[in-house]
Amino acid sequence: MKKIYFQLLCLSLSGPTFAQTNPTELSNTSSLTPDMFPKTPEANGLSKFVDIPSGNYTGVATFTIPLYEIDLNGTKIPIQLSYSTKGVTVGEIATRTGLGWSLDTGASLSQQVIGTPDFIRTGTRPVIDHLTFDPIHNENDKQLAREVLDIMQGSTKPQDLQPDVYSYNIVGSGGHFIVRSNGIDGVPIPMNQDKIRRSWDYMKIYNDKGVLHNFTTDQLVQSFNSCNTNAGFEYNDPNYKIGQIITPTQHKVTYHYNEYVNSTYVTSVSSSKTISTHRSGPLPNNFGQAPETCHNYSVNKESILTKIDFPNGYIEFTYVTTLNKGDTDRKDLPGDKILKTIRVKNNAGALLRNYELNYKYVQATETYPIDRNYLKGIDYRLFLTSVEEKNSKGVYKLDYYEGSKNPTRISNDQDYWGIYNGKGNTTAIPTVRNIVGLEGFLFNFSGANKQPDLTYGVIGNLKRITYPTKGFTEIKYENDEFFKDFTLPEDYEIIDYPGYVSTDSNLNYDFDITHYFEKKISGTFNVIGRQNEPSAHGGCKIQIKNLSNNSIIFESDKYGNWSTDVNDGSYRIAIFPATMYNYECEAEFTTIEKIPKETSDTGIIGTLRVQRIQSEDAKGHTITREFTYKNPVTRKSSGKNFGESYFDPVLYDEIPFKPDEATLYTSYLQKLSITNNPGWQTSTVRGKSIGYEYVQEIYKGDGISFKKQYRFDNEHDNGYGYRPRHVIQLFWPMDGFQRGELKETIEYDASGEWVKKEIYEPDYSTELNKGLLNNNGGEAIDVGIVLKYGSKVDERPFIFDVFSVKNYWIKPLKKTTIEKLNGQEIVKEETYEYKSPPKHTYPWKISSLNSRNEKIVQETTYPLDDPSETNMSDLIEMNIHSAPVRKKTTNITKNIKLEETKSTYGKFTTKNFVLPQFVYVNKGNQPIDTSIDKEITFDAYDTYGNLTQYTVKDVTTSVIWGYKGTYPVAKIEGARISDFSATDIKAIEDAVDNATLVTKLKSLISTTSAAMITGYVYEPLKGVQQMINPNGTSVYYNYDAYGRLLNVMKEDVNGVKTTVKSNEYNYKN
Repeated sequence: MKKIYFQLLCLSLSGPTFAQTNPTELSNTSSLTPDMFPKTPEANGLSKFVDIPSGNYTGVATFTIPLYEIDLNGTKIPIQLSYSTKGVTVGEIATRTGLGWSLDTGASLSQQVIGTPDFIRTGTRPVIDHLTFDPIHNENDKQLAREVLDIMQGSTKPQDLQPDVYSYNIVGSGGHFIVRSNGIDGVPIPMNQDKIRRSWDYMKIYNDKGVLHNFTTDQLVQSFNSCNTNAGFEYNDPNYKIGQIITPTQHKVTYHYNEYVNSTYVTSVSSSKTISTHRSGPLPNNFGQAPETCHNYSVNKESILTKIDFPNGYIEFTYVTTLNKGDTDRKDLPGDKILKTIRVKNNAGALLRNYELNYKYVQATETYPIDRNYLKGIDYRLFLTSVEEKNSKGVYKLDYYEGSKNPTRISNDQDYWGIYNGKGNTTAIPTVRNIVGLEGFLFNFSGANKQPDLTYGVIGNLKRITYPTKGFTEIKYENDEFFKDFTLPEDYEIIDYPGYVSTDSNLNYDFDITHYFEKKISGTFNVIGRQNEPSAHGGCKIQIKNLSNNSIIFESDKYGNWSTDVNDGSYRIAIFPATMYNYECEAEFTTIEKIPKETSDTGIIGTLRVQRIQSEDAKGHTITREFTYKNPVTRKSSGKNFGESYFDPVLYDEIPFKPDEATLYTSYLQKLSITNNPGWQTSTVRGKSIGYEYVQEIYKGDGISFKKQYRFDNEHDNGYGYRPRHVIQLFWPMDGFQRGELKETIEYDASGEWVKKEIYEPDYSTELNKGLLNNNGGEAIDVGIVLKYGSKVDERPFIFDVFSVKNYWIKPLKKTTIEKLNGQEIVKEETYEYKSPPKHTYPWKISSLNSRNEKIVQETTYPLDDPSETNMSDLIEMNIHSAPVRKKTTNITKNIKLEETKSTYGKFTTKNFVLPQFVYVNKGNQPIDTSIDKEITFDAYDTYGNLTQYTVKDVTTSVIWGYKGTYPVAKIEGARISDFSATDIKAIEDAVDNATLVTKLKSLISTTSAAMITGYVYEPLKGVQQMINPNGTSVYYNYDAYGRLLNVMKEDVNGVKTTVKSNEYNYKN
């Protein structure tokens, strides 16, 4: 018999600019944003799989190259290379495995700083009642406000009032969390049963099965800003690394970091231009001025992963710094390293996997002056091109979308979402019209084209994976879309752009005439005052100059109305005295833009979604999955934009002046600037600003044609977006995390008829929330306070605003399945009930209808439900919350209890492991009687926590473990372990090699007649190599170089082997 298997491929901010701060300038513009403390390239690469989860809701797919899977006594830990199709951004830095790829070793943790890093001054965060917080009149609040704002004055340890967001991925779980103000307790968002404990140098995270993940801090990364040299900005950035994964029975995986890097790199660029100021009171010259370009950059000296130890083996990682002869360093990130080999070995040193990773550089076609150390490498990008397993000669080959142009990492050619658009921009600041200045005048700025362009946006993204079998998968992308929910204009949108120049304020004004503008400019020219001259005629002159060739196209000294024709181009209108006398004159004028009628109700943004995934095996068999994202009723896009839509680039600031240490401040500067990003929120809790309510997945292939449609929760708007011309901006990326919850799936056959529906009904509950100030049960579990200096010392020396940290337990209530069978609709319902008040997130009661339309109810309790029972408190402390204690299944229709089970736990071995001891089973309507209903007894465990003897009814089975307690090597049915010689058992446990083990097992089998013994011999880290039957014959299992089962051979009593099963492996999308 031959089975064919398929390898599955799962589809599963730059902020405000930094002003130069000096001792007399209380700059609010210097407020810290998440971009001031960026994640390292490695942390960013891993966190995107949490922040932008793959799946149809986001239109993002995840592709993996499996390297190895660690089996930690039943806990599976995959080691793999992972790629997310979220889209490559201009500023993205390649990890040590190439652009877009990450090395996933089973667990990761990263911290997104909001404000300043949590707990860098003290071990706690102040608990503030935002309803009574008063830093103006309350002295304690005023002192706290000053401590918070010490960051502006160079304090090395500022206070922080905004919780940071942590992204984590652990065995069987993952998501986001915050740390409470006590600095210890983590709270998962959304609520789950993971247990999170923080200390100053580690983070401990337990999943609900009690598996502990120890993360340690690696504070060897610092971030700086080129326009601010205050020591207050020089913090060690938060950077966590997985140290150990430990099961409840103390089976461990240990991670070693024995190499270091030393790199300096730019993380983002802030560009700004002051367009209007207003002074209130006396201020020094140049007060409030800031450079037009500032760089955020990091110095990274972190340790890097070199080895993973686990029972029976280890994995080694080696790195290089150069790819080609003549290179002296890593080109894209000087001082950092590139992962070159991954070798899996057993404890004897035998090489089981030997991967070599190959790369290439792509150089930018544009140039940028690299005059600072942190700019080195911005003109190169590192790409992973192949992964070869040397033992089997199997190769994964990787191809990417290419183009004739490639940007630097700080290119101006990027859209609003940071995706390359190839527009040839000379500035990062977008074009803006009709800015009303602080004095009431209007300003225009001709800047960057920030519109998306898919031709350039796909460059650098993964295009094709060719597998060792010679089959391949190819990905096609398209831009994310959303439905514009507004009324379209009838014909044209006509916009008047008024302008103003005068001799006592703005002497000139620059403007553009582009494609949709009328080719005429008109206005009025008047005298508003004069000095020492009775006649004003001829006292001033108005002039319009073509800036492209410096020619004057219009000039007049006559007052009144005027107009002139113009062509497309850039112009400057100026007014100035024409005589020796100083006349005060003014000119008003208007340009008119006529924008054609909007023809589409679909908006496009720069981020990417998957349009098609096509896979073909080595034999030419093809399957294609096409994705559409439309509302099935309106046929319009089902996308909704939860991010920025207007992109106002204007930044308003108020900067108080502090003349000395004793005086708070006496006057202030108001400033209006335009910037490349004043704080737009182009990403959300789901990592992308677009989410899709409906997604259709269409399958086509050899003899295959069907469709699945998904419907998701796409409500819950963000509460906090960019607020133009506000001094305070609120940023909380976790608002609306309920989006993306699956609500319905529908399967269609080849004719387009639906054949199956599944409907999911969740509730977003706050019952498990513990809020601030003992305000439990509400949706807010914390608050963040953004605090700045106010502009009026007598009225508001401080101003602040508040955002809520909301949390929910996503609680399933009902699942309905409807299937069509012979023209009839078969409806099945499953409902979920929870204890009140709930103690955990698991359902207590699940009700369903069986095939005979009878109502079946299953009731389950867990350790948290009965903490007083024996050893339950130990399970709770270990965070083993998901272990069922009691289960009862009842046929409600017939009023019959079908089965009830109860599990109890005991303490075993010298390590006091809390492990299952008895299982009681009862059928019928009587309650469990522990004296007669005992079904299973777990009699004994070894020091590794492995079960060595159990009894079902009156039949005892014993188990001998070998390979240092990692594999069961003998199953003895009908005898107790004490019935055998301890010396014989020890010889089997400590067998030095497989040949010795086979000899010892056969000897035990041949000398035992009172019990039935089956022996097992392993190829460590692969699987069972030989099974020895009770009659002495064997079954042999053979594997390929990847550790996959190739065939099974059976031996008869004469020693003749025949193949009874063989497997062939291909790749399925």
